[in-house]
Amino acid sequence: AARRAASKVVASLGKGDYLSLVTFNEDSDVEVSAREIRSQGIRDDFEEEIDDLEADGSTNIEEGMRDGFEQIAKNLGRVGYENRLILITDARPNTGRHGENDFLRLLERWSSKDVGMTAIGVGANFGVELATQISNVRGGNYRFVPDGKTLGELFEKDFDFLVTPLAYDMRMQLEAASGYRIKALHGVPGWEEGDSSAEAKIATLFLSRSKGAIAVEIEPFGPETTEVGKPLPLLKLRLAYSEVGGKRHDTTLFAELDKPAEGERAAFTHGSVAITTALAFSASAMREACRSYHEGRRDEAASHLRSVPEMVEEIAQKLNNNELMAHAKLVRDLQRLVDPHHRVNEPAWPQTKPEQGKGYLP
Repeated sequence: AARRAASKVVASLGKGDYLSLVTFNEDSDVEVSAREIRSQGIRDDFEEEIDDLEADGSTNIEEGMRDGFEQIAKNLGRVGYENRLILITDARPNTGRHGENDFLRLLERWSSKDVGMTAIGVGANFGVELATQISNVRGGNYRFVPDGKTLGELFEKDFDFLVTPLAYDMRMQLEAASGYRIKALHGVPGWEEGDSSAEAKIATLFLSRSKGAIAVEIEPFGPETTEVGKPLPLLKLRLAYSEVGGKRHDTTLFAELDKPAEGERAAFTHGSVAITTALAFSASAMREACRSYHEGRRDEAASHLRSVPEMVEEIAQKLNNNELMAHAKLVRDLQRLVDPHHRVNEPAWPQTKPEQGKGYLP
């Protein structure tokens, strides 16, 4: 699979592009030094070396990276070109200096020279913490693939997405409106329940076919301040980032309701919003259930999950979404673990029908 991925890199480059091939096991070897891909004969030379690649079980990542960066350095400074090291490994620096800090300092040093790195971790022993640190360095990103087959498919479909930055230094700031606070924030680390604001920083944005969202749960606290007949402010979002060319953007958006929500049942504008809500709501419930369970409050743990599997299943059935149905099973399995005597609960929301034209209702 690594050979297939490397072949895809060779096929994707052309005249004006430079490529080198470095392998690393206990030691690092430059199999092909940096060369311009200006003819089919040069492509064939790379393919011959790729065909001879063999795994050896040891992973001296740091030495391999040093050799790779030195090859890139031979052609730095060309206007309009992206300089990038592509690392394919199980991401376990188990030889060399044995230090993740040295590994990351090396990456940061070359990042300051506008050299990025795409790290691909293959297999169950992938180091998630290390890979996350890689993605926090400007120009760095990582992907985990469970096996060689998936690795080959990833390079066939998404090679351009993996190696092409979209924006740098993104900063997202969320601030709850007066009288509200953050109950949960899904997709952003480093927040605390009850905060009135939260912030996320992303060093580099890349395109992806993977779908996702950031979901914010906010709740009122303190005295009611809403004026009858006026929109209900909920949240302020400030988003700032730099284009690859350097231009800086800074935008502020506001979220508000035209009127307070009526009743307990939610109406959604489309299915994606329903799925996001189901995942966010169930994630919060699962987190609270685990917290209560480990603090010895089993009845309270069970109460957090009451009706949650049914709510997720209801949306999954309406949308015929097998992945969401699998998530509902996960929630139900946790429910059984924290409360082995549980019974199937009542429906998650009252079974009412939406008014005509009010949007999607699961």
